[in-house]
Amino acid sequence: MESRKGQLMKILLLGSSGQLGQAFQELSKTDAFPIGWTLIAWDRQQGDLSHPESLAERVSKLGPDVIFNAAAYTQVDRAEDEKDTSEKINALSPGALARVAKKQGSVLVHFSSDYVYSGEGTEPHSETQSTAPLGVYGATKAEGDRLIKDSGCDHLIFRTSWVYSHAGKNFVKTMLRLRDDRKKNPELPALRIVKDQVGSPTYAPDLAKYSLEALMRALEMRLDQAPSAQGFPSGVYHLTDSG
Repeated sequence: MESRKGQLMKILLLGSSGQLGQAFQELSKTDAFPIGWTLIAWDRQQGDLSHPESLAERVSKLGPDVIFNAAAYTQVDRAEDEKDTSEKINALSPGALARVAKKQGSVLVHFSSDYVYSGEGTEPHSETQSTAPLGVYGATKAEGDRLIKDSGCDHLIFRTSWVYSHAGKNFVKTMLRLRDDRKKNPELPALRIVKDQVGSPTYAPDLAKYSLEALMRALEMRLDQAPSAQGFPSGVYHLTDSG
């Protein structure tokens, strides 16, 4: 989708220093990024999700066409002791951003987590399945999803899992580091890894690429004036790598 009447369209990226944020910035330098769009990348200092109201005010003044929220409180264990912070970042700020998007006619792209589910069963979770988080982190992510949906703004909520990349901290990098440590020092104890968790490791550049493609397709649907047009396909979508 190209810009309207030659006017630059603005995507505001929140969480620019994270794995997904860095991947999205790299994507913006390629031919995959739409012509006529400009990316404005904010890190934690520029867009602090722990202060929902001041964040919403700053975003409102900027007036982006798309708010791409790649920021989150991801410390699952620590969230149990830092519930207020987790709630502000994962729930209240996404809700505040959604209200800005509704008021200004913007689109909110938000990333959620498989932790909103209980993890029980042997089949992949579906988008229509009820949420049943087991901890504070999952509960705040589920609440953020709900607040976005209740706002009535045009939105895409992508639930993903086990994100990894060359940047930041993630399971893949940790395993490689531990492997290398044992190659250097064979006397280190053998690795003990949990085996009762099943997930879909998702490469951050893939997540950035396909979420952008979905966004462009959704925007085309919003512009479609045909009588049978669906309009913007707001909702929750599962987006992970497979294989």
